[in-house]
Amino acid sequence: MSLDERVAAMDAERLVFGAVFAVANRLQRVLDQVMPQVTAKQWWLLVMLSMFDEPPTLSELAKAADTSHQNARQVLDKLAGKGFVKLVPDETDGRASRVIATSKADEWGKATEGQAREFMAAMYSGLSKTELVTVASGLLRIHDALGDIDKEKK
Repeated sequence: MSLDERVAAMDAERLVFGAVFAVANRLQRVLDQVMPQVTAKQWWLLVMLSMFDEPPTLSELAKAADTSHQNARQVLDKLAGKGFVKLVPDETDGRASRVIATSKADEWGKATEGQAREFMAAMYSGLSKTELVTVASGLLRIHDALGDIDKEKK
């Protein structure tokens, strides 16, 4: 039996389980190739940073991006080295750092906005609006269930 035949014979739960990893890996690899100057993980943190009205703490940004403090710190250190963000001590809690996007990050965002839109359109081109909403809804429910499992284990 070929690999394609084995995959076709898998039950839906196992297929989704494997597909989540495969899609995440391919998304990271392709984004790393097509987006100039930043990696997929760096772009994700910049996107999440742009969602805040005020500069978040590193911990707040890590939580919003659903990653560890340590992972966020490593990615942010690289972004800081490229001049995209600054990490500054919080005024009220010296142990915390606030993450501030620089003008370079803003300029990069404006310069790559069209490229990002084209990428997203190409990535979703095989899905109808209804299918896209269904996928989004399913992924959010899986994300919530994983959060529940995580809370139970802590």
